[in-house]
Amino acid sequence: MVLWAVSARNVAIGALLTISGLLFGCGGGFEAIKPTGSNEDLVYRFNHDILPASVPFNFAPREMPSLPPGSQQSEPLAPSQTPQRTVDPEESTSVIVPLKDGDVMLADISASPYNRIGRLEMRHPSDAPGWGTTCTAQLIGPHGVLLTAAHCIFDKEKREWPVYLRFKLQYDQGSFAQEFDWECAAMVSGWPNGDYRYDYALLKLRGAPPGGLGMTINVTDNRVDAVGYPSKYYNAQRLVHVFGVRDTENPSGMLNDMGKGSSGGARILHFDFPTDVVSVNSFHYTNDPSRSYGPVLNNTTMKVYDFVARSCRDSVPAGGVPLAGVSSLLDKDESETVQARLDVSPAFGAAIAIDTNVSCSCERKQGFAVRNESARSRLISVQRLSTFVDSPVEVDTQYFVLEPNETRFLGCARTDSATGQSCSVDNQYKLLSDRRLRVSKPDMPKISAGVTMEQVLAADDIAYCSAECGANNNDVCLNLGVGAVASLAPLAKFVNVVDAGGSVPNGTLTRKDDVIKEFGGDPIKVQDVCERGDIIRAGPNAVNDGFGCLVTTKELIPNAGLRTRLNMRANVRGTPTTWGNSVLASLVTAPATFFTDRELAPAVDFENNPIFTESFGGDVHGASIVNDKQIVLATSNGCIVGHYRKP
Repeated sequence: MVLWAVSARNVAIGALLTISGLLFGCGGGFEAIKPTGSNEDLVYRFNHDILPASVPFNFAPREMPSLPPGSQQSEPLAPSQTPQRTVDPEESTSVIVPLKDGDVMLADISASPYNRIGRLEMRHPSDAPGWGTTCTAQLIGPHGVLLTAAHCIFDKEKREWPVYLRFKLQYDQGSFAQEFDWECAAMVSGWPNGDYRYDYALLKLRGAPPGGLGMTINVTDNRVDAVGYPSKYYNAQRLVHVFGVRDTENPSGMLNDMGKGSSGGARILHFDFPTDVVSVNSFHYTNDPSRSYGPVLNNTTMKVYDFVARSCRDSVPAGGVPLAGVSSLLDKDESETVQARLDVSPAFGAAIAIDTNVSCSCERKQGFAVRNESARSRLISVQRLSTFVDSPVEVDTQYFVLEPNETRFLGCARTDSATGQSCSVDNQYKLLSDRRLRVSKPDMPKISAGVTMEQVLAADDIAYCSAECGANNNDVCLNLGVGAVASLAPLAKFVNVVDAGGSVPNGTLTRKDDVIKEFGGDPIKVQDVCERGDIIRAGPNAVNDGFGCLVTTKELIPNAGLRTRLNMRANVRGTPTTWGNSVLASLVTAPATFFTDRELAPAVDFENNPIFTESFGGDVHGASIVNDKQIVLATSNGCIVGHYRKP
């Protein structure tokens, strides 16, 4: 816990960090893995970047490997390996029609099986600035799994994984039905070892993709329909298909001259199961570019599929062996997390400022206005406080929508009293909360006795974020995985002080020395620069006071500059939902804490990365513990999920 400590050690952040986006390897990728020598060891990677620093502006079809004749080992299908459907398709109908061997035709992307195929767009570190490459890929089965050629996503010569990757379903001349980011990818070590019988890879997509094609394994000699987005036809802008007969070996060849851009495209059975994939386009030989070859999908492929369908997180199925050292070398790094005084309270989104208005007759015609400085519409709540005698009294709270760059006048700084005393009332305006608008015309929720509007809004934010993070919606939810334990653990302490019996006494709930020890620190040796106190209970609130504190994690991705920052304002107040208030508890489905006053709420941002902050960070409106390791944060700009304790 680094809420009070200068450093916390042993923060694991490597290959198991799940920040949605692209694969990054240590030293280029594959060097972080130590192959065992087998061709069937499981090699996998998780996403590490949701918003790539460099998005390609131009794409060129990826070259299909061209091999010298006889350079690739081939083998006949073993007699014991009989064809078997292992993944059922979403649709059993097919518009595939028999053509002459080698004929090429435009595919109907609105019909099965072509409606589950799309273009894969990538950028690798060695690509020219502003450029990326394209391949072909297809959805397989009902679990959001994508199949393509391994050489599309991992360059075995340069040892490179992509730094940008997107799948565009039903791509056609710039338009597409849906676009998907991805969560993880897996292949077997045969491909990095240079064996084209293993030139296939499977990726788990984020979001909710539609169902996919089926898969039949151990098929060689058969009539198939090969698909792709080749540069030779329609400049890689349209999906085409080639009818052909495959030979009886692995890799299997067929008359297919599509070439670059078609790599990874499926070879689909024509008869028997006309929506099932049996291979992918992989390579051709230099002496005969009219024929291309592809690996025979087999039992090993199915084990990789099962693993990826479970988001690459469950135990490896029998026969699939994870490599020793499969986690990135970063996992072994004892990273330090830096803590510093937070001298200026952070501000996100809207802000209130003094405004000169002719309608104000007192004190130099001064008033107050609120302005939305962001590029998104926001729901604003402003509390008006008026001082009649000594202390300010809440008069009302306004809720309204501010469009981007819109300014709204709130009221005058001084006004006349109801008794007619001229300029005797001082007015203050406090920005209570500020949240990114999810719908254009929001309906304000109804509130019940015992809860406030801010608590209801915070509960709605938590419910929304829990659902979107659970669905891996990377547009609004950033998954920090295990990489930001140091910044999420302090917030979990505000939720984990709950007692379902409602018998939590006032006073100390969590001692800071115990927290420092829990996260590997020594309270005696730690320089407590922020001088935070213990977390205590004060009535309905969990409270933590001290100097403002800024906790900055080390880089979550090597050399990418991405660091998470927890901004603990000087006084933090949160209201847990399980302290005997049944109405409050009914608003959520899991233990949560609401932070309903912006001035007393923690905040999360990303150092030197305003795009991340504007998309996912901001003031924390609520925190919810979703299981024994993960916490969901609802912020003013989006949602964050991650581990609050080390696995």
